[in-house]
Amino acid sequence: SISLMYALMKWAATLEPVSAGEMVFYRSIFGLPVVLIWILSMKGGLASISTRQPMVHVWRCALGVSGILLIFQGLKLLPLADATTIGFTSPIFATLFSILLLKEKVGRHRWTAIALGFLGVLVMVRPGAEGAPPLAGLLFALGGACVAAGVTVTLRQLGKTESATAIVFWFFIACSLVGGAFALIDGHTHSWAVLAILAAAGLAGGLAQLLMTTSL
Repeated sequence: SISLMYALMKWAATLEPVSAGEMVFYRSIFGLPVVLIWILSMKGGLASISTRQPMVHVWRCALGVSGILLIFQGLKLLPLADATTIGFTSPIFATLFSILLLKEKVGRHRWTAIALGFLGVLVMVRPGAEGAPPLAGLLFALGGACVAAGVTVTLRQLGKTESATAIVFWFFIACSLVGGAFALIDGHTHSWAVLAILAAAGLAGGLAQLLMTTSL
């Protein structure tokens, strides 16, 4: 679902100018119905979005919104394959954070995987080589992957007291507000075809968020 969302967002941006802030906004607006249907279908309904840790949600939303803005900006500047591959380095950063922040034990097999993962990134981005991806795009994408890893660690902690329903709902509300503000500043008028692509990307993003948060 995440890869599908990236592909659709990239497609829309190749047809018409779409800013990273707009991507966040459309992902949230069109993904929110998926989240609401999921909430209403669960036992407890809207009562399940109540929270006992509002300030932790604020921190998680700040991290999440920052991360997705960086990821979408990197997606605009990089080829889809490069942006998607760098996005998949997030678990590598998450493993490092789990050691530093959660004090989890990581065996030599995972350390080997981390080393190979970073080596793979260097091979792919080819720093300094002719035809290498633009540095700005790489920095945005890597920054987004790193922040997304921080979100993963936060979700592990938040999930001890909060439901996945509450976590996803409040994150989508935050993205809608921040993305809407960016869309007002640097938004564009889009054709129905591009709006349809952005809507499909938002639906895929909503489903991806539900699956990822529930798994964590």
